[in-house]
Amino acid sequence: MVYDGSDDPDTLEHTITTGNSGPLSQVVESGRQYSFQVRAINHCDGTDENLSCHGPFSEPRLFTVREPRRPLPPASPERDARTAITGSATVSATVTWTRPIDNGGSPITGYILYMKKPDDSMDSFALGPDASSWTVDDLQAGEFYRF
Repeated sequence: MVYDGSDDPDTLEHTITTGNSGPLSQVVESGRQYSFQVRAINHCDGTDENLSCHGPFSEPRLFTVREPRRPLPPASPERDARTAITGSATVSATVTWTRPIDNGGSPITGYILYMKKPDDSMDSFALGPDASSWTVDDLQAGEFYRF
């Protein structure tokens, strides 16, 4: 399959879809690997818009087609240097994490940070997809919290 975006220079991505309307429509199959390459095209002659110059192809990249699944977990949260004692008895704790290396085939839509308090009760904080740290204020100094 070839996609020639020469008529649409602002297109930077292209989605390949299939249908169930005949044997030739099944171009992409789940569970199979496909190799993709891209190259740049421009109009190298300012007087003739039909004359296109094609750059070299990129190195091929393999992609496996699959249904979206659960993402891998992010790395364990770590205590951040911003953790501090804010008063004589209260503390703020900042935890950080990195995005999972595999999003499961679908964009990450958010994170939920869980905190187990000293009395074994749980708090949770719903965070956006771009979050990579969170600060919890008004914790008690000397107590044990798990994130």
